[in-house]
Amino acid sequence: MLDDARTAAPTSMPVLSRGRHRTPRTGACFMEMASYLAGERWSDHPACTHPLLARLARDVNDRTSDTGRARLGRLVPSVVGLHDDDPATDVRLALLCTAAALPVSSMERQHALAVALLAGEDVLAHLEGRSDGEPSEAARAALAR
Repeated sequence: MLDDARTAAPTSMPVLSRGRHRTPRTGACFMEMASYLAGERWSDHPACTHPLLARLARDVNDRTSDTGRARLGRLVPSVVGLHDDDPATDVRLALLCTAAALPVSSMERQHALAVALLAGEDVLAHLEGRSDGEPSEAARAALAR
């Protein structure tokens, strides 16, 4: 039998809640749950997930309601193993977030987000070696909304 509580099999799954947690018994944020599912050391910064995506997941976890957080639980397995060293990945993640935020933000923020979206599209085109700075379909749809 294992004496070390850190390596013993858990008796139940942690419950998603805000903030950091010392152990699975006190709850788990989105990324702590990912570390748990990946078999990593208990952490809200697991190696199994791209750091920018992990940051986004922690922010969403901490800023959403308890009801919303409960719905996030099913998404945790989808971030396990998502890690990429390609610099374009950071830009793609930022563009996805910007495109999602643009249509639902206040008018004052929409202007800044639209500029960020178009600038990000140019950066991505450069990183991908494309000469055209034509916005993607997702960017055009976000701008149209």
